[in-house]
Amino acid sequence: MNFRALALQLIVQAEARVRTAEGAVAEGNLPYAVRAAQEAVELALKAALGWVNVEYPKVHDVSDVLLRVADRFPESFRSRLPEFAAVSQETARLRMAAMYGEEFEGRGPGDLFSDPTFARTIVGRAAAVVVAVREWVR
Repeated sequence: MNFRALALQLIVQAEARVRTAEGAVAEGNLPYAVRAAQEAVELALKAALGWVNVEYPKVHDVSDVLLRVADRFPESFRSRLPEFAAVSQETARLRMAAMYGEEFEGRGPGDLFSDPTFARTIVGRAAAVVVAVREWVR
């Protein structure tokens, strides 16, 4: 399979994760919303990297690669790479806590992610990344 065909599949999966995250917020499952948002960002940015024929690492945060190959993207997309990298870093940092909580502190995911405004903000940032990649990868 070529990188562009895979990129198109990844962006479809990213869009599905955004819908899942939005649904989780609506249901009050805020940790799951954060986790799904992280997956959406990861998939979208890997789609962007694949679109420019960059083999992305099999890690959750690809911000370093994204910034390292910035010259491969058109200026309109490149100018937003620092924003996308920051969202990737933030959501990757939240990923584990959203799934497991802070086990050693005895705090579950619901204890850590109980603010709907915070969850909506994370989901909104993820959605913005996904939309930007989708608009570019048409």
